[in-house]
Amino acid sequence: MKHTLKQLHYRFPYLLNPYAMEMEEEIDRWITSFKSLDEVHRIRIREARFGHVTARFFPNASYRHTIVQALLMVWYFIIDDTQLYTPVNELEKIHQRFMDLLNGRPDHAPEDDLCRMLMAIKRVLVEDMSPEWMSRFAESLHEYLEAVRAEVPYRTEKRFPTQEEYMQIREFSVGMWPTIDMIELVTGQELPVELLQNPHIHRLRQLACYCVIMVNDFFSAHKEEIGGDVFNQVLIIQHERGCTLDEAREELLKMHEHYKNEFLSLRLNLPPFGAYQQLVISYLRELEAQVIGHLNWYLFDTERYKYNIL
Repeated sequence: MKHTLKQLHYRFPYLLNPYAMEMEEEIDRWITSFKSLDEVHRIRIREARFGHVTARFFPNASYRHTIVQALLMVWYFIIDDTQLYTPVNELEKIHQRFMDLLNGRPDHAPEDDLCRMLMAIKRVLVEDMSPEWMSRFAESLHEYLEAVRAEVPYRTEKRFPTQEEYMQIREFSVGMWPTIDMIELVTGQELPVELLQNPHIHRLRQLACYCVIMVNDFFSAHKEEIGGDVFNQVLIIQHERGCTLDEAREELLKMHEHYKNEFLSLRLNLPPFGAYQQLVISYLRELEAQVIGHLNWYLFDTERYKYNIL
């Protein structure tokens, strides 16, 4: 069954940061220096084109800030590709090391590749963002790592989560919350607490996560089915209903449409934010860029998913 682009369409501008190719080169320099990656993983990272997904997520970022985002994207990818089946007790130690480095409590200088990359990200963040923002970013990253660990038992036991269990975990393990936090780095304007706690803004941020999850699962379902994975909403639907992969994809598209329409409705019907109105509008434009940018990366850039599903 062929799916049409119309089913995944967003009414947002098509944007691309001019530093996309520079980011690909920067990423290549980093992964070439990594001792922990074999050539197969390096090729996979190059084919994924994370410089371009960064350029689409952050089309208005400066060169300095785009590098930070690109490193974070690759950091996620390496964790996603190398820690999916690592025992949870081992992951807890690895992840605690990350958090100690981010929170300024290293017991010695970082030596491994992921720690070096995280420290490079941190150096820019502490220079450009407030301690309050750094604390919030660290909490978002902590939730991401907790969710990564929460996925492991399902995979090792070859046990499908329910759709509800999946979304509760995947909202955080997809890595969008720290990525959304990075919008404030790009704009140079940190959101005050009252905006962060506003239900309207929180729901828009959450729906952006959901849309990214749906698009990711749509494109990656065939690859993950071949790999025997269980942590994909398309595969969960297929498992629960005993339907074909294409039928499960169709159901996922309906879920995506629901989240997308709620996002658009909330976006078009903002409550008054007083003195913060323009800040909110600017912030949401950047959030929209992440939602459409993620889709466009799959459609036009990455070689990570080469399946004729469109």
